Amino acid sequence: MRTKKFTWEDISKLINKIANEVKNDFNPDVIIAIQRGGFIPAVYLSHLLNVRDIRPLNIIRTKDDKVMSEKIIPIIKNKMVLNGIRGKNVLIVDDIVGSGESLKIVQKIILSKKPKEIKKAIILINEINLNKTKDKPIVNYIGKRIKAWAIFPWEK
Repeated sequence: MRTKKFTWEDISKLINKIANEVKNDFNPDVIIAIQRGGFIPAVYLSHLLNVRDIRPLNIIRTKDDKVMSEKIIPIIKNKMVLNGIRGKNVLIVDDIVGSGESLKIVQKIILSKKPKEIKKAIILINEINLNKTKDKPIVNYIGKRIKAWAIFPWEK
């Protein structure tokens, strides 16, 4: 699989695109940042959308930080950050979706907390693995679709 490096400028453009789409469609009360890759986009979006309630949800999906690292069964470690979202509009933010497994698990857990509505904003969709998945997750706001292993500017 080939790799694609993204610059800070690339990411900024994609996040601004997503923010404009969200502003026209949804009024989030809470942003759930999928740890670790979703932190930076979530904070950036929180400023653009004027949402101060940002919560990090720790989900581990890869064996290590190496390029093209082996996937593992998703592990969620701090579900307590989801307390108090009942009746609120929730925006889930992550850097990339590959197979969509992590996103489906996160959505299921958040739904159990009875939010008013959930929408998902993803900077990149990697269609290589997503096309192999039967039940594709619904992503409301997508920065860009790619067919490569993404390397973000905040990664080593």
